[in-house]
Amino acid sequence: MFNEVLVGTQNNADGNVVKSRGTKDGAQAVQTMHGQYYELALRGNVFHASTVIAGKIALVAAATLAGVFTVHNPASSGKNLELIDFTWGPTNATTVVNTIGLLIQRSLTSGGGGVPTSLTTGSIHRLGAGGISVASFYSVATLTNVAIPGAVGSAFPIPFYPMMSNAATTDTAGHEMKHEFKGKIVLEPDSLVSVCTNITTATVATMAMSWAEHTI
Repeated sequence: MFNEVLVGTQNNADGNVVKSRGTKDGAQAVQTMHGQYYELALRGNVFHASTVIAGKIALVAAATLAGVFTVHNPASSGKNLELIDFTWGPTNATTVVNTIGLLIQRSLTSGGGGVPTSLTTGSIHRLGAGGISVASFYSVATLTNVAIPGAVGSAFPIPFYPMMSNAATTDTAGHEMKHEFKGKIVLEPDSLVSVCTNITTATVATMAMSWAEHTI
C-alpha cells in the first residue's frame, strides 16, 4: 500500500476526511500547531520548581553534598521525568568564575547511595491546565552519594553534567542564563538531580527548573 500525499496547499472545511499534504519532492509536509510542550502541559504533565527570589548559593560537587536545589523522582512514582530547562539568574553583579552543573544520582535504593536526608521540601507548581507532580523538590537535602560527582572508579558513578559557566568576576550587565536539555536527561523512578558547581565558592543566584512527566 502506497503512502499517498496530496501535493500543494489545501483549504478544507471542518469534518472533512482529506489526504495528508505533500511537497513537490514527495515528502509529507508537517507543521507546528502549538509549542513543543503544549499537549503535555494541557494534559497536566509539565511542572516547575524554583528557589526563593533572593536566590541561593549552589555548593561544590562533593560526596554527601548539601544540595540546595534537588529534584527527586521517587522509586514508586511510575513515571519518568524529562528535564526541559534550567534557569540560573545571578542576584548581584559580582560573580565567581565557575561552572554550574547537575549531579545525577540513580538507583538510590538499590546500591546507588540512598535517598536524601535532612530534607526541606519546596513547592512544585504546574505549568499547564492541571495535574499533580509525582516528583519531590528539596530546597535543602543532604545527599547520600558515595562518590564525588565526575570521579572515576566508583561502583556507582555519579555524572557531573555541566550546564553553564560564569565567565567573569564582575558582570555589569547581569542576565539570566538558561540551559535546554532537549531530551538528553531522563530521571527514571529512584533517581535525582541536584545543582552544584565545580569550585568551593559560588555565586548567589535564583534557580528554576521545568520538567515533563511521562507514564511508564
